[in-house]
Parts: sequence; structure tokens; C-alpha cells
Amino acid sequence: MSSGFDPRFKLPAKQIITVLECLAALQVRRLGGADLHVPTVSVCMTGSHRLDGQVISVSGKETLALLQEGTGVTYLSVAAIVALTVHVDARNAHLVSFGTLRPQTDVVPTRLELQRRAREIREELSGKVGRELSLSIDWGSFAQTDDVLISLRNLLDDLGVALGRVASGTGGGAALRGQVRMLAVRSGAETGVILDDEVLVITGMAVGVGVEFFGADTLAQCIEALIGE
Repeated sequence: MSSGFDPRFKLPAKQIITVLECLAALQVRRLGGADLHVPTVSVCMTGSHRLDGQVISVSGKETLALLQEGTGVTYLSVAAIVALTVHVDARNAHLVSFGTLRPQTDVVPTRLELQRRAREIREELSGKVGRELSLSIDWGSFAQTDDVLISLRNLLDDLGVALGRVASGTGGGAALRGQVRMLAVRSGAETGVILDDEVLVITGMAVGVGVEFFGADTLAQCIEALIGE
């Protein structure tokens, strides 16, 4: 894992069968040519038996085909599984996050690139709501690290999606036009979204050397709740 926020803390709780089906679908994509690092698993069975390998396929709700190390393939009942450990790292945690994590990347955006993306979002939203808006990033509130710049890029991408979704909803464009004149992005002690004197403030929580923000879905829901959409 990287030195920043540990992505494992963002993985959602799911039923074992749901995780197995996710892993099986990833194997199908990998075998089809996708460049994926599918996580290996450790399966704890009733009777304290343990198997290690990769999930190949899941048949209905009853049988799992597990590829063990070596040449063997083991078929076992999902109902006999006591615990499932998925061994994730920076390359593949997002694959089993059910949309809560983005792929990690070593490509670090520059401040100029982030400012350009912020301008694009502002212009797109202004056109949709019919009001000239501004969007500012409080650079002084953020630590100057690569992890923060990557987090900001992800936030801006999510913010663009969330605002577009709200503006396209019934009454959303009018609500934004009437209540928001400026958007501000900053870092603070906790994650949050507030509307203060027509300023929509999106705050990320500082975590280690990085910063954690909402995803696009949660952002859209929070904004809709604030503007009464």
C-alpha cells in the first residue's frame, strides 16, 4: 500500500457470494485480454481447512471453482466458506471496491492542469445553469504532496460529474442558478459539503499525506439536499 490513505479502509462490506462473483467476472475480463491484476484469495472452510489461489468461476449460489497454486482446481460449496480474504494492493484494490475507489496512478497532475480542469467544470456548469459561476481551489489549505494533487484531480472529476447530474435533474439547474454563485474546494478536519451565502464549499479531510473526498454519487446527493432539489 502507498504511504497515503490506505484504500482497504474504503472497501465496502459485501456478502461473500457477491465478492466471489465480482472476482469471477474479473477473471473473465482478464482472460479476454484486459490488463488486470486480479487479487488472489484465501478461503477458510468449515473444519479449519484453508485454500489459497484465484477464483475462476461461480456457478449459481452453490459451487465455486478455485484455482490453487500449481495445477489443481478445487470445487467447493460456497455455503461451507467461513471467511474469505482478498489479498489487495495498490494495483487492484479498486477492482473489488464496487465503485468506491479509483485506480491508483503514479501520474501526478500539475497545479496548472488542475486549474485548467477547474475552469472547464466552471464553464460547463455556467452554461447549463445559465449563470456565470466561479470555482476556486484553496491551495493554502492543502499539503503540497503528489498524493494531494492526485486526490484533487479525482475530486474535480467527481465534482464535474456530480454537478452535471444535479444541473440535468428536474429543477436542478434552476436551483443552482438561484442559490449558487461560487464553488470552493478546500481541505479541513473532516469531509463535508456546505452552502454558505451562495458559496458551495466542498471540503476534503486531510489523511496522512493525502486527502479524502466524497465520490460523485455522494457529492450529487449532498448538493441536491443543500439546494432542496
